[in-house]
Amino acid sequence: MQVQRSWIYLEPIYSQEEVRSGLHEQFKVFEELDLLYRKVMQQSVASAGPSAVQDFCRAEGFASMVQSLLEDIRYLYKGINDYLDQKRDDFARLYFTSNKELVQLMGNLGNQAYLEAFLQKLFHGIAGLLFDQQLIVGF
Repeated sequence: MQVQRSWIYLEPIYSQEEVRSGLHEQFKVFEELDLLYRKVMQQSVASAGPSAVQDFCRAEGFASMVQSLLEDIRYLYKGINDYLDQKRDDFARLYFTSNKELVQLMGNLGNQAYLEAFLQKLFHGIAGLLFDQQLIVGF
């Protein structure tokens, strides 16, 4: 369950182009984790019977695979936290936002309404944003 929760959190982060280019090594690890996670989920769905989950989890190598996935997840969390800290160093106002908020922002960069609400929270004097297609041209 911990692997699943972490995958759900990390998948939208590592699907962002900026993160892929900024965290190239971590992205490679995430790709491997993603493939393995999806494979395991497909195998678990294919299992049938009253003790299918127990049999699946007791399969040879399952525990060591989960431990390996958890180590990769810790590495990915550290990478994303370091990345967000680097962004905060570049733009100090981001120190007022949590990692969760920054991750949500990264996942909504194409959503103009979300960007407007986020920037209004960062800069209280902004009443709205002016867009030219996907580019902010004024506020």
